[in-house]
Amino acid sequence: MNIILAAWHGLTSPCGTQRGHQGAGAGKPLPRAFTIIELLVVITLIVILILIAVPSFQAMLGSSEEAMAQTQLQAALRAARDAAIRSNGGADAAAVFLFEPGGRTIIVPCVKVGEFSDDPYAGANVIGAGGLINNATIRREVFAAAPGFSPISLPKYWNVRAYVDPTAVNADAVHEWYGSSATTNTGTQQTRWVFPETGFYDTDLVDAGYDRSTFMVRFQAGTGVLVGASTDPVLVLAPRRSYVGRNTQPFNFVTRPDQAEDPVKWVRGVLAGSKVPPYTGLLTAVEKRRLIGRISSDMVLARPVMQLALYDEKRLAAAFGVRLDSETGSIYAGPRGQGLTGTTNYHAAYSTGTGANNIDAVQKLAEYMRGDTNFDGIARENGDTSPVPDRPEAHLFAINRYTGAIRELEVQP
Repeated sequence: MNIILAAWHGLTSPCGTQRGHQGAGAGKPLPRAFTIIELLVVITLIVILILIAVPSFQAMLGSSEEAMAQTQLQAALRAARDAAIRSNGGADAAAVFLFEPGGRTIIVPCVKVGEFSDDPYAGANVIGAGGLINNATIRREVFAAAPGFSPISLPKYWNVRAYVDPTAVNADAVHEWYGSSATTNTGTQQTRWVFPETGFYDTDLVDAGYDRSTFMVRFQAGTGVLVGASTDPVLVLAPRRSYVGRNTQPFNFVTRPDQAEDPVKWVRGVLAGSKVPPYTGLLTAVEKRRLIGRISSDMVLARPVMQLALYDEKRLAAAFGVRLDSETGSIYAGPRGQGLTGTTNYHAAYSTGTGANNIDAVQKLAEYMRGDTNFDGIARENGDTSPVPDRPEAHLFAINRYTGAIRELEVQP
């Protein structure tokens, strides 16, 4: 045995020579390879470290996006207030909230351009050679993107809802704010927290404006003071992303709104009634209504609000036990999705459905926003008193009347 060990030592010793390895490299030790067991141990350790690090990294990333969302929300309100202070001639400004399915919440600083006589029932009437059969009119203000101010986007999946007094919506049936919600939905929970329904419609239709509603935070011209929620809804130019119908009357009488360099000048041109060459003459009242009225797919009806909720759509979906719709990126379904309620149209669920499932979902939404994220309040009513901790996810903000700053409200589950 000693002879074998001595021989082995001679083969591997730095002072000896290696049998069979003469010339260059002679006298160097043989490299030692890793065993399979050692490799498996190293790989296992790496996997464990990754499993530990990924949740921490995701939490850090989520906190960063959450902080960014609050910062962007405040920046958007500040920009809208600045536009109001700079405004002349009583032109109020507002932060208007838009959402395109599959995209992000966008906040656009807008300014009042003018007013005109609209027909709140235009969508239910036939437009003939003699005009509208029921020529009822209502005075509406029109807003457009403020020159010199850029839209502000929130991080993906971070969205904003607004608190709305249900009685205010029900009393606003003549304006058709949020479509059928004023006439078909029932119960105090149905319209408490509204979503920017600006992209849930058929973009290939030129007269689908009744499917577009949202909210705004409005500031008074010159002073920047917050305008209360009692103000009537206004129309906001938010051109649809489609070329279909752009070459038909009266849309071919004006420059395409989605290609207009200055939205304010575009609205002013329509209000003045000017047609673009080779067309001559002035726009009729009916043509104006189809271009910038409630019926137009290029317009959104918006109403001032005073309380906002900032939240993560993914967390909301998890609390509801549903997946985000792949097409809309929200809990609401698109034409090919099933979403929260299994609807097959491009419209938010709480404005179209009246069934029990829809009512339960909207009630849950109100509970979620106030901090009851596990909905155990309903369980206790059914006799289940087991304590399950809530984890409030939504941030509720009130808006300072004089500074426009947001102040987070304490959530009480």
